[in-house]
Amino acid sequence: AALALGWRSTLEANTAYVDTARVSADWLDANELALKQMVDIAARAQTLSKQGLSDTQGAAERLAMGREMDGLLQQAVEVGNTSHRGSTLFAGFSVTTLPYTYTGVGVTNNVASTVGPIQHAIEPGQTVTANVDGYTAFTPLFAALVSARDALNSNNMFALPSALASLQAALTTVSDVRTTNGARGRQVSDTIGRMEKTQLALK
Repeated sequence: AALALGWRSTLEANTAYVDTARVSADWLDANELALKQMVDIAARAQTLSKQGLSDTQGAAERLAMGREMDGLLQQAVEVGNTSHRGSTLFAGFSVTTLPYTYTGVGVTNNVASTVGPIQHAIEPGQTVTANVDGYTAFTPLFAALVSARDALNSNNMFALPSALASLQAALTTVSDVRTTNGARGRQVSDTIGRMEKTQLALK
């Protein structure tokens, strides 16, 4: 009887780890969808900026590009405010707070300058960070979008190359964060596979 109780307790603990790992995988998948959208926004902004640098474009054309760039900025803010199962993804533990506000001029950050890691125990001795620090990942992109928009709106050919360089750096930042998130997702998937085999053995 004691042995049976011990196995049952071990099985219950294992099941709890698997459940947590599945929640983590779900959260990481939601991060991936949002990060992909951010990468697409940054890539489109780069394309617009390069077009704006062309000598074939005039002030009117650049103004139209500036309006599109502002639209991309608003989209980026919406992605930064993405919620998953009732919790905002990129505000750390402030899960009921929308982390960003589009002001019409720029973007206001509504949470602390950095957000702490939300860690889940997915098997004995192993944790995974399930969230993304939105401030670190997205702030450079917001600033670059504002700079590119303003340069296009004002037909400022001196400021646009710098804005384009900032967009390229911001895209690299978001892409690196996405790569890290993807690695965490694979880690969780592998762990779920191992723990499910352990569950079967215990049963």
